[in-house]
Formats: sequence, structure tokens, C-alpha cells
Amino acid sequence: MALCVYHHRITSGSILRDFAYPTLEEFKIYWNVPTFLCHKYGINFKPHTEKYGITSNPKDSFRGKEINILYDPGMFPAVMKNAKGVVAERNGGIPQLGNITLHLEAFKNVVEQIVSPDLHGIGIIDFETWRPVFRQNWRDQVVYKNLSKDLERQYHPQWSEKKIREKAKIHFEEASKEFMEKTLELAKILRPKAIWGYYGFPYCYNYRTTDEPECPELARRENDKILWLFNTSTAFYPSLYMSTKLNEFQQSQFVIGRLNEAWRMAIKVSGPKIPRVNPYIWFKYYDSEEFLSYADIYSALDVTRKYKMGGAIIWGSSNNVNSKEKCKTLLRYLDTVLGPAARKTLQNQNNVEPPEPVLSFINFPFLPRSSLDNDNDTDNGGTIPYDGGAADDDDNDDNNKEKERLIRNLTKNTNFWEKLLSALL
Repeated sequence: MALCVYHHRITSGSILRDFAYPTLEEFKIYWNVPTFLCHKYGINFKPHTEKYGITSNPKDSFRGKEINILYDPGMFPAVMKNAKGVVAERNGGIPQLGNITLHLEAFKNVVEQIVSPDLHGIGIIDFETWRPVFRQNWRDQVVYKNLSKDLERQYHPQWSEKKIREKAKIHFEEASKEFMEKTLELAKILRPKAIWGYYGFPYCYNYRTTDEPECPELARRENDKILWLFNTSTAFYPSLYMSTKLNEFQQSQFVIGRLNEAWRMAIKVSGPKIPRVNPYIWFKYYDSEEFLSYADIYSALDVTRKYKMGGAIIWGSSNNVNSKEKCKTLLRYLDTVLGPAARKTLQNQNNVEPPEPVLSFINFPFLPRSSLDNDNDTDNGGTIPYDGGAADDDDNDDNNKEKERLIRNLTKNTNFWEKLLSALL
């Protein structure tokens, strides 16, 4: 049993939802690559990005009036390693022990020093040291779960491990909310003309080599739990970093799944205006040194455009432009692949597009059992869920029953589907 949802071309004037900023007729592609580092080699990217209609800061600046990204700004509590590999706790180490005033003062100094007072575009806070959902702190981040439980044991040595884990989760999530929420509120006060949000949110965890694009049910439930974060945001900046393990169709499905989740959370935001969604697209596959193919970069850009929720951000790191050869290679890629794909995408917004299924039909929304499909908290960090895993043959009956249950629940949620269909049909 499967529920098929058809996504139609979106034509101007057909949107029945309110946006925080005008996006119905304008789709922007932003350049968030530190190509000013190439100036010392006599290579200037600004004329090239302008030629293809890509929006960038003046003089190739990494930060300016159009776009600013702040990496780990302020004094978020964190467990850090210095250059010698020595572990040290910054501002208490975990949110429960952090000094929020110290952090906000440090954040204010960062914004005032490096963010243009004229910023009227997009502002991104890139903080990935820990995540506000306790269970989602995997691998290197498991230290925050362990320290949180150690703190509960210190105060309550008589408690069972189950109760310690439960209280650690509650107290960690309460404290992390305070840090992330107040930081975002301060950013909006300091640079009110910009639209602000955290990089990566909403998380989706839909990397997998199947043709089902949607986020796992548990990931969606956990996004619902942090609605406070989305209510405070004036923009979302999800990641669309691509993998070589996916074919072209799966890449487009991956993009659709993440944008579906961003749209689902956007319409949950309280208030009359819906946040813009500007996904991040790296011009390389995250699991190799290869540049994105024309098909993949164009698909990511044009599918994003069709949602009419905002724009898209092309990202690159200083490591991508730290030599003359790398600068020349990136410029050649811009002129032969990325630029033409961007220009075609921007030209498409001027076309009159008849309503027809163009994005996909989706077997919606089922993911076989994986580490992300259960609520059990594990102390070993679990498995980072790039891939949803695959079900055994013995699971098919259970899977079909679960799919039927999910479909019944979804069809009951008429408010969500009315909003979705009114926007997309």
C-alpha cells in the first residue's frame, strides 16, 4: 500500500501562503565561498558570479551586506581539543553548566566586529558542536550525553541509570534551548534587517540509496519538539550536501525530502509570516574530492527554486581556495558547470510553467528500521544516520503494517495537507 503525493509546477500567483520576504517572483543564488583568498593570485571571482546572476558580497568578501556566516560564534559551552590534543571545557563544557551571560556578551562582540551593520540579506549561525536534541548527539558529540549523565550521578548517586538518563536528557535540552534561542534573538536585535537562522536545521537524516526521499518519522517528531527553534528563526538553512553513493534520481529525491521537511516546519511556525528557506549546497560531493556534476547541481538549484520558499546558497571552504591551482580549478568549474546551471535556474523563474508533475511522486513516508527509527538512547553514540539502512525480508509484513498506520495518521492531518496542496497545486 502506498500513498502518492504529486508535486506540481508552481506558477506565480498560485501561492496562498505569506512569506517573510518577497520570494514569489525572485529566487536568489548566493555565493558563500571565501574567494577573496584568490585575489593574491590575481584571480577575481566577482565578475564571473555577476555574469551568471549569482549574488555575492562586494569585492568577493566572505562577509558583507548580502550574506554572513558565523562559525561557532560567542562562548557556547563546548568540550574542545587544543592544537596539542589536550581536551578542555569551554564555558562549563555542557549547556547545563554554561554561563549564558558570558556567551551572549561574547556573541555580541563577534557580531559587532565582523558583521556589517548594513547586512540586509542572510545571516547564518553555524554551530555544530552539539545538537539541542539529546539523542542526536552521536560519535564525537556523545561526550555531551556522558557528561550530562555524570552530572546527574554527582547530584543523585542513588538514582537508577534509567532515571539518570531521563533527567540528563531533560536538563540538557532545557539548557541547550536557552543558549540557542537567546543567541538567535540577540542576532535579530543586533542586525534586524537580516534574516537569521542556524545552519543545518531542520535535520532530516535521509541519506540512503532508496527511492524514498522523506525524513524518518523519528526525525520529524524530534523537529516538532524543537519548534521553539523554528519559531525564533526568520530563515532556515538546511544542508543539501550530496553523496557519490546516490544516482541522479536519488539525488533529486534526497533534495525533495529535505525541502519537504523544511516546508513542513515552516508552516508550523507561529505568526503571520513563514520563514524563508535557503538551503546550503556544497559544490563538491561530501564523500569525495569530485565537483558536483552538471545534472546534480542543476537539479539541486532548480528543485529548490520550484518550492518558491527563498533561495539557495553555494558554499565552499577556505580549503577549496588555498592555492593558485585550486582557485583556477574552481573558476573553471564556475564557468563551465556551476555558472551555466545557476543561470539556467534563474532564467527558469521567468518562464510560464504549466501545472504538471515535475518533481516526483513519492512513496510517502516510510523508512525501514534503523538506528533512527527507535526511541532508545544509546550510550555508545549510535550510528550517524547518513543512510537509513535496509530491512530484512522477514520485516516486510511489519513494514507494510507500519506503512499503513503512517498513511492513516497522515490522512487524518488535513490541516497540514490543505496548506501543502494550496501552495503546490
